[in-house]
Amino acid sequence: MKGKVDEGVLIFFYIIRMLEQKHRSTFFKIKKDMDQETLYTIFGYVASIFLILGYLPQAIETIRTRNTDGIALPSFLMMAIGALAFVIQGLLHKDGIIWSMVITNAVTCSCSCIVFAIKIHNDYVKKKD
Repeated sequence: MKGKVDEGVLIFFYIIRMLEQKHRSTFFKIKKDMDQETLYTIFGYVASIFLILGYLPQAIETIRTRNTDGIALPSFLMMAIGALAFVIQGLLHKDGIIWSMVITNAVTCSCSCIVFAIKIHNDYVKKKD
C-alpha cells in the first residue's frame, strides 16, 4: 500500500512542477495559431454564456410568477452588488475593457435588481395585509 501512495505523491508533484514551468509544456499544448490572448477571450465568453444561462431562468421565472417566497433578500442584494463591482472592474481593466465580464455582470446585476425589487414589493404587500 505504501508504494502506491508514494507513486501518487510523486505523480502529484510532477504535475505541479509541470504547471509551474515558465515555458509551455506538452501538458498544455496549444495550437500555434491560437495564442494565449485568444484562448483567454474564448474562455471569457464561454463563462459569460454559461453564467447568464444559469442565472436567467430563475430571474425570468420570478418576473413571470412574481413569487418570491423562496428567495433570500440578502442573497440577491449581495449578488447585485458583486455583479456591479465586476462591471466596474471590467470597465477599469488596465488593458482595456473586458466586454465578456461587463456584459455578463450587467445582465446579472439587472436581473438581481429586478428580483430584489419584486421581493421588496411582495414583502411590503404581505406586511401591509
